[in-house]
Amino acid sequence: MEKILVTGCAGFIGSNLTDSLIAKNYDVIGIDNFNDYYNPSFKRSNIRHLLRNNKFHLLEKNVTNNKLQNTLSILGVDRIIHLAANPGVRKSLQQPLPYYKNNIMALISMLEFAKNNNIKKFIFTSSSSVYGDAKTPFKEDDTNISQLNPYASSKFVCEKICKAYHDMFGIEIINLRFFSVYGPRGRPDMAPYLFMKSIIDNKPIEKFGDGTMGRDWTFVDDINNGIISAMNSKIKYDTINLGNSQPISLNEFIRTIESITQKKATIKHMPKPKADVNTTYANITKAKSLLNYNPSTYLKDGIEKFYQWFIKNKR
Repeated sequence: MEKILVTGCAGFIGSNLTDSLIAKNYDVIGIDNFNDYYNPSFKRSNIRHLLRNNKFHLLEKNVTNNKLQNTLSILGVDRIIHLAANPGVRKSLQQPLPYYKNNIMALISMLEFAKNNNIKKFIFTSSSSVYGDAKTPFKEDDTNISQLNPYASSKFVCEKICKAYHDMFGIEIINLRFFSVYGPRGRPDMAPYLFMKSIIDNKPIEKFGDGTMGRDWTFVDDINNGIISAMNSKIKYDTINLGNSQPISLNEFIRTIESITQKKATIKHMPKPKADVNTTYANITKAKSLLNYNPSTYLKDGIEKFYQWFIKNKR
């Protein structure tokens, strides 16, 4: 069976994706440096069960490690799914340099490996944040977009680098723009986790703005189905949205968590951050056509699954 390289394998999306790949009988080589953006023990717990699986091989390294490419060449890799990156829009405003340095250098390191080892397919995971406050629904061919923070602009630069490597070296590359992914193992700095924890613990949640900001919340299983479909597609190069195409207001999102937990949120009103866009909304026509992508998880069902995981794994 093919060997799939997953960078950032211990993170929220990466660990769920690795489970999905192994369930489909792929062998997975996972790379993660377990950095301290949030508690590394969270990431270790995400993949603890995988360490006993002979279809999973963990490399605890930074993807820019000079010796890593030799190791990967020996192990053999057929396809690459590159998830590793510095996350977090708001933190990127405070510390922009690591976002440009780490995100771009990590990508180039993996593209160089792909170039030198005849990799069949390279999946780069981008973000809906590259659109900024563009006209909704966000379409991949919209050129009137403007990134509002260093995280977003680092992702947009990475997309351009992917296009250059495709043009110069013929690497088959797909840029996937993710929209507000949530679900089990969700990052502790993201709204679903923060809101769920605060509501359960009877602590106030911070609501930014008047609550009308919309997010295209997309369940992690739907995202991973899209990733795997892209990995197996015959597309030579493209940029494709993976979202739910159903924006949910912040007020409705909070009400949904209240309904699932059967507890009322205490609200601390905060001003809307300048780096936050008003609405994210994916046009997924291309994903449906090219990848047979069909997100099927309604927000209430997805939050219920997240809640069931949360109460068993509260950290």
